[in-house]
Amino acid sequence: MDNGKLGDQIHQNHEELKLHVDHLFKKFKLIQARVEELLTNPAFVADAGIHQQAPCESNIATCTFRKPDGSNVEETVAGNSSFKHNEAKSSAI
Repeated sequence: MDNGKLGDQIHQNHEELKLHVDHLFKKFKLIQARVEELLTNPAFVADAGIHQQAPCESNIATCTFRKPDGSNVEETVAGNSSFKHNEAKSSAI
């Protein structure tokens, strides 16, 4: 393959890759919006078993996540002084 054809192929591959990345980014934004919607739904949050056991001042929150089989998994999340309960909820998804 000569340099001209190789350059054209690289340019075409780059353009295709940009389209794929743009498509994935748009899907990510849709998923992100749905997650935010779910996390603001009290019924979903309660059903998912997401709760905070330690006060925010301690910079540690323990969240319990319900698996599809009904068992629970706990995750402890450490944060800085600006740690918010929503950050703990976000890690559930």
